[in-house]
Amino acid sequence: MQPGNTVVELSFLQGYDLEGNDVFLSRRFQNIKSTATDERVFASVRAIASLSDFPLRRAIRRNDYDLLQLENME
Repeated sequence: MQPGNTVVELSFLQGYDLEGNDVFLSRRFQNIKSTATDERVFASVRAIASLSDFPLRRAIRRNDYDLLQLENME
């Protein structure tokens, strides 16, 4: 079963609020090739993170799958 849609979300530590809690900046990258291996996605995440002034704290890959494909909806 091939994923229908792949999204990668990165969370960077942007700073702290007045109470000392972490403040995150998140970015979503859509239209990732569903056939991309985790290793290639991780390499891309590391490359993107190296361009940021903020430290990367979390990287999530989400794959959506079609469980049911309706061919004729009549």
